[in-house]
Amino acid sequence: MSSFEPKLLYFLNYEVLFGLWETIQQCCESFCNEAGLCEPMISASWFNQLYKGGRVTAHRHERSIVSGAYFPMVEPNS
Repeated sequence: MSSFEPKLLYFLNYEVLFGLWETIQQCCESFCNEAGLCEPMISASWFNQLYKGGRVTAHRHERSIVSGAYFPMVEPNS
């Protein structure tokens, strides 16, 4: 089961998340530069909320040059 919400397709556009967007953008730029790919720009962002035992099955993002996942470090049992 996925928590994906189409209305949150651009959640990194919220001003409060600018620092996170900036960090992810810089990482994408570094990766693309090293891989010889064109300069990237984050065009969409979303999240899945998973709980203990939850998982996302293998899948592809057909229109992406680079896609990835961010896993925040949290306190145990949070």
